Amino acid sequence: MKTIKPQQWKVSMLKYWKWIVAGLVAILGILAIIQSKRNNKKLEKTAKQIDDNNQQIDIIQGKTELVEEQRVTVKQSIAKKQATIDELKTEKETIAIEPVEIEDAKENIIKKTRRGRTSKL
Repeated sequence: MKTIKPQQWKVSMLKYWKWIVAGLVAILGILAIIQSKRNNKKLEKTAKQIDDNNQQIDIIQGKTELVEEQRVTVKQSIAKKQATIDELKTEKETIAIEPVEIEDAKENIIKKTRRGRTSKL
């Protein structure tokens, strides 16, 4: 085995130290670049999700506005129908009942009941 003198060892280590340090710096630089690319991808992905969420919010807000408009129109139509119902109730109460003779009513009932029947014979 060859023995290395202390001075030779220092000189040869200084050569390799430069290469070792350069290699470490290169590895750290590569790792930093890879990490920044990952972060950029993550940022783009989250930005896309945020944009999608904003679009969905806009769509939902539009739907809620439509529902509000429909709700208002339905309330108005209900109010109109309620007013007509109230008018009909008051008219119903004011209708005069005409007395009908019993014989006329009896004949009317008999005519209506015989129309749909067939003879039993």
